[in-house]
Amino acid sequence: MRSWRSESNRDQPRFDREVLPHLDSAYNLARWLAHSEHEANSILRDAWQSALENIDQLNANGRLWILTIVRNTAHAAMSSRSDDLSAIFFDDPDVFESTTTEASFMIAADQDMVANFITELPLQFREVIVLRELEHLSYSEIAEVVGVPMGTVMARLHRARQRLMQRLSDRVPEEHKLGL
Repeated sequence: MRSWRSESNRDQPRFDREVLPHLDSAYNLARWLAHSEHEANSILRDAWQSALENIDQLNANGRLWILTIVRNTAHAAMSSRSDDLSAIFFDDPDVFESTTTEASFMIAADQDMVANFITELPLQFREVIVLRELEHLSYSEIAEVVGVPMGTVMARLHRARQRLMQRLSDRVPEEHKLGL
């Protein structure tokens, strides 16, 4: 694997200072958008290389900048494939951390179910949910990363949340819905 560091890049200190701290967020987004851990690593490697080569284009927020590059790299990688992008599932069962108690086992099971529901969302909904709920970006920050108006972000988040709530509602036994 090629190193993300480049000895010949005079902007390496800037890259290390302004972009490198956001590696976890970049990987998290790549992982949620990709079909597999291998593909996420490939997306991240390509995005990281592109960011390093284009660090002179960074004007303000390094986090938003690298997340935008990761998103665009993921979309480019997935658009070249012919399979259905809405049916994406993780091959890694450790998406969420949990403790070993019985209660945390139930929480982990619920988290796994929610994670699976998120992966079933169409890509445009999945990316805004991940950026908002897991990366805690504001609506305007999401709009900048995704490249759409803030109203579109809000509409996509609303639709994504509706779909998730419907899927969760479908899983709840009828007696719980009725308060019995």
